[in-house]
Amino acid sequence: MQNSDNMQKTKLVKVYIANLDCSDTIPFTKEISIAPLDTEEKSKHKRRHHTDRYFFLDTKSNAIITFDEPMDLQKAREKTDAITWRLITSLRLMKTGYIGEMDAAYYTSINNPSYAQTWRNWGETTIANYGEPYSLKEEDAERLRQIWKLIENISPTIRTALLYYNFSYSKPELYYKIVDLVIALESIFGIEHESKHRMSLYTSALIGKNSPDKKRIFDTMKNAYEARSKVVHGKDPSEIPKKIGIMWTDLASDTEDFARRVLLKCMEMGMTGESLCKHIEENLLF
Repeated sequence: MQNSDNMQKTKLVKVYIANLDCSDTIPFTKEISIAPLDTEEKSKHKRRHHTDRYFFLDTKSNAIITFDEPMDLQKAREKTDAITWRLITSLRLMKTGYIGEMDAAYYTSINNPSYAQTWRNWGETTIANYGEPYSLKEEDAERLRQIWKLIENISPTIRTALLYYNFSYSKPELYYKIVDLVIALESIFGIEHESKHRMSLYTSALIGKNSPDKKRIFDTMKNAYEARSKVVHGKDPSEIPKKIGIMWTDLASDTEDFARRVLLKCMEMGMTGESLCKHIEENLLF
């Protein structure tokens, strides 16, 4: 017979992920599976926590975390925060789609999680909606696990870049999203001088597939850096697309794609900053 203290320990957490479209249950790791919500649970969740006041996106799926050993609520929250950050970062690095953590429910029972020990209080948290729902299929699981493993031992520099990359998902305007993405790339390359030219050059050299592709990336990143500079120096955002000749939607989409590819490449290579720039200059520019 279990004592009353153990009965109150957290055994299972459901993390509700906004805009994630998952049609099948996907076993992800020993502790984690990703599953669609059933009709009853989705309806209950929307009534209680999904209000027009601050949740802009739909909730279709959740990540279910089952702990090997029951733990007290504070430790469960800390572990859940770390797992959720790593999981959502992995999903965002794998492919495009606007997702984010919407809520989390902590349970004392695994077999019959009918009573939530507690819900997270999200206040005014939002996840910006710029595109289509994120579609996750069973065949994506292996690539997702590879990215998950890459994040396990990242350097402080890559962690900083990933923080800004993730910040871009919560920004209410596309031009603020671009600001965060450019900062993420600056963090990776460690550039302090001639930033626009060098960031554009290094990005195109690192991920470009051929000469035309490298030129397209180079030109786009120059536009992204120029747009970022104008925004942070107080220029009217509505006038910037006319000056640089590209719409915010296209620029944000391309910059996000390039930032994602650079981050993954650097994580796979285990390089950032001076060593990364030296590698590009010696091996990829000529």
